Amino acid sequence: MLVKYCGKACQLAHWSKHRQDCGHPQLKANWQPAWVTENRSPAFIGGGPPITQFGRRANQNATYVWGNVTAIDCLNVARNEGSAARSADFKLCFAASGDIRNLVKTINGLPSDYSGKCDILFNDNNSIVANRNWIILYTLLQHTIPIPGAADLAAHFMYSAALSPVASAHLNRCVYILYGEDVFGDGQKLAAWSVPTRGEGALHMMAMTEEMKDFLRMPLSTYKFEDAMKNMRSAMLHPSRVDYRDRHLACLTPGHRMAWTRHQQTGVLGPYSADTMHLTEPNRLLFAADGEWLTIDSANPLDGWDISAVLASGTRHGINPNDIYGCLFFHVKDEFEEFARRIERFNVNIHLTQFDARMVSKMIPEGFVKPFTLGCFDRIETSNLADYTGPADIIDCWAPLLNKQNKHATLFMYFMNWQFGQPGAQFDDPGAGNAQERQDVIEKTTAALVGALLPSTMYNLKDLKSNSTSQPCMLRLSADTDIFFDNSAAFDKFLRDNAESKARTCGLRVRERNSIHTRRFGIPLSKQQNKVPEITPEEFYNIYSLGGVDGPVRFVEFETCP
Repeated sequence: MLVKYCGKACQLAHWSKHRQDCGHPQLKANWQPAWVTENRSPAFIGGGPPITQFGRRANQNATYVWGNVTAIDCLNVARNEGSAARSADFKLCFAASGDIRNLVKTINGLPSDYSGKCDILFNDNNSIVANRNWIILYTLLQHTIPIPGAADLAAHFMYSAALSPVASAHLNRCVYILYGEDVFGDGQKLAAWSVPTRGEGALHMMAMTEEMKDFLRMPLSTYKFEDAMKNMRSAMLHPSRVDYRDRHLACLTPGHRMAWTRHQQTGVLGPYSADTMHLTEPNRLLFAADGEWLTIDSANPLDGWDISAVLASGTRHGINPNDIYGCLFFHVKDEFEEFARRIERFNVNIHLTQFDARMVSKMIPEGFVKPFTLGCFDRIETSNLADYTGPADIIDCWAPLLNKQNKHATLFMYFMNWQFGQPGAQFDDPGAGNAQERQDVIEKTTAALVGALLPSTMYNLKDLKSNSTSQPCMLRLSADTDIFFDNSAAFDKFLRDNAESKARTCGLRVRERNSIHTRRFGIPLSKQQNKVPEITPEEFYNIYSLGGVDGPVRFVEFETCP
């Protein structure tokens, strides 16, 4: 179900292990969460222990090393500059970059015969995130290793908890080259240096010296592999979190349940059948200096990629669709390879910085972040910073840096938490929708859930109509109603109250129809007139269940006023 064999002989040779997996309870259609089989309320319903996500020091100072919003091509030249993009010079800003996925997708979206120059500011305030990006990009883009091998290494540096001795040695070599003695001058508060890439451009880095030295405690640490794996499993498989894991598993098909569980156990990105016995070194880019697992137990590499594209990559490489992390490995590797080839052909300069985003926006006009200046950027991507500072602050900081000579120039932001405290934004809000509208939402959600998981699981209409709030299907129905709920009026009011006045003052306006990324997941750019997703059960499963998309997330594009 998860493994494709080349022949009967190989299947028989593998039978001792294969038999254990084939008989696993999670592969059975009648699998149920522990709270159901034990006839108790799940821990996440009232009366249970406080909600805690286990990770670095039980979620204290956890680092979000993997983004949880699907990777975005921030140029989307097909819907913007069009054929003119082939020879255009671009300046792009990722103000709160997170990992490198959006950078990779954006470069891979350029025309294959691109002949312009592209300068990219790639900033993140978190020292671990910024320095991980520096090492992973160097691994991909330095010329001493052939591109396929470099992409393989970069994929594992980004996502795998365990490495082979050869990969670990390469990581050590990268650290030695990138953080040599010449980088940290005596008494320097700011470190800045550059390395060449495979092509015309270069990788540049600028960060505070002390924060960089603090990060170096991670790759230079000496904790043992066994201790690191124990810490990872303690975080990802903590007994007190079984109900939270089972809640997620109840949303998946049997094959994907097994794939997810194996990934939690091994921490390695790769095909289900891949032997991990040779991976005997910890990936010191995923553990703190003391050997603690950096991130939280809900972190999932799948959340950062388009699942339909991931499955297509798996098909091209002969991977069973149930082996979703095997599919993801080849998808990431393919994306990284294409990215490296384009950097080899194109003139791209990537300037990594590690500062507060607001500070960077003030440093640029002062000439501290060359070659960037006022009014230079064709795209400014700000992640969900607006959730923390408010959209008006983002506009105030970044609008002066937008290239007003380019009618396609965009200040791009998304919101993950806007719905909290915004009347009428959520299905459960008092007075949200009339009786018929609410019934329509429930019916659409029910149809999507049942269609996505039948016949491989026990989901059925009888369970969905039951009154038991602890039934997995009822919990999922309650959680997913916002996906099909029309809260466009509430979001428009949110923008009017929090962004539009500041935008006008700064010479910007909300773009009426997005041209980079649809405002709402499940609605393509070509159908922006739709208020709610019109998707098949398979699309629903790929986007929301397997891909982990959060229904309320909204994307907004600001353009310059004519």
